[in-house]
Amino acid sequence: EDELDDCDDKPTFAFYLTSVKGRKERHGVAADGLSQVKIVLGKGTIKPKDDCDYTYKWTLSPEIGELSNEASLENVIYTAPKNFPSVTGNKYTVEAMLTYTKDGVSEQAPPVKIEIIRVPLALIHGLRSSDECWMNYYKHLLDLGLYEDWQIKNVDYSPTHNSHFTVNYRRAT
Repeated sequence: EDELDDCDDKPTFAFYLTSVKGRKERHGVAADGLSQVKIVLGKGTIKPKDDCDYTYKWTLSPEIGELSNEASLENVIYTAPKNFPSVTGNKYTVEAMLTYTKDGVSEQAPPVKIEIIRVPLALIHGLRSSDECWMNYYKHLLDLGLYEDWQIKNVDYSPTHNSHFTVNYRRAT
């Protein structure tokens, strides 16, 4: 990102989401109360120099999940809510909004969209059974639109159902 030459010039902000520990781009989080993404300055950003006396405040709309470091321009972390915020659908979007203020005048940067998805689901059958026991439920969840197929793993360990756990856990991972 670039810096403003003059503190009276208007900054330009562009953001994207990454994993917290890396730079891998993300679109959102699973609603588990633990998943996090970092809001990062992106290409096209022309930020104020530190001595330009801007203040920053991040907010969420709606207020679902949690922001940390919300009074900074960088290193803002979004933490997912513990529960999926809707009884319908498989995605829910919140917006993180940055308000920046200089000399008592506040403006807003374009919002950052954060997708929240349902926690992925593993369907594991019992002994002497197969993944067929879950097939109707699997299809029902997809038909309701609560999950996409990549969010559900229907595990089949019927060929090795009477083997030790160390053999079968590989089928579920």
